[in-house]
Amino acid sequence: SQSIDDSSVIGKTISNSLSIDELSADNHFKNAYYVFRALCKLSDRDIKDKGNTDPKTNLDLKSRIFSLRLIMQILQTSGPVFRTSEDFLQIIKTNLCVSLSRNGVSSIPELFEMALFNFVELLDKFKAHLKVQIEVLFREIFLTILETSTSSFRHKWLVIQTLTKICADAQIIVDLFINYDCSMRSGNVFERLVIVLSRAAQGRQAEEL
Repeated sequence: SQSIDDSSVIGKTISNSLSIDELSADNHFKNAYYVFRALCKLSDRDIKDKGNTDPKTNLDLKSRIFSLRLIMQILQTSGPVFRTSEDFLQIIKTNLCVSLSRNGVSSIPELFEMALFNFVELLDKFKAHLKVQIEVLFREIFLTILETSTSSFRHKWLVIQTLTKICADAQIIVDLFINYDCSMRSGNVFERLVIVLSRAAQGRQAEEL
């Protein structure tokens, strides 16, 4: 499908054959596209002063957190047009998922927590379109944090809280098993999740078993 940045698409947008209502709707779509893309890029913005982890005084960090919060609100309130648009899905795959994979391993709790919140929204509303990306994020963030002995208690606690919310939806659990554990091309996400949670419940480190 053509990208919204394609000049031919833009040319069609301003065509006289479109009604005023159609032009207005298309302009809203383009504005939403550019805003969402900008927020995704801001959420992965380089933090120059890495030694300062206080969002109140580190503007780069504050910008990241604020962008992730706005993205979360967009995902939460997204409608069917947003969720099925190839243009928006491409931004999610190429920009947002990369951002979440980086913020999801951040030692800064505020960034880490916002990455978890956004992942839950993707899993809830976009899993049909993001099979590969969700597997990668699940493995790199959730499983790695719980399986690594050096992960902080706060990070592990945030992951467990998030998994509790995810596991409350029985359909998501079924989808994880069918889409990954039952697929020859994917890893056993559900199996690893059960194992790592059982170890956490026993208070044992993953590498002990």
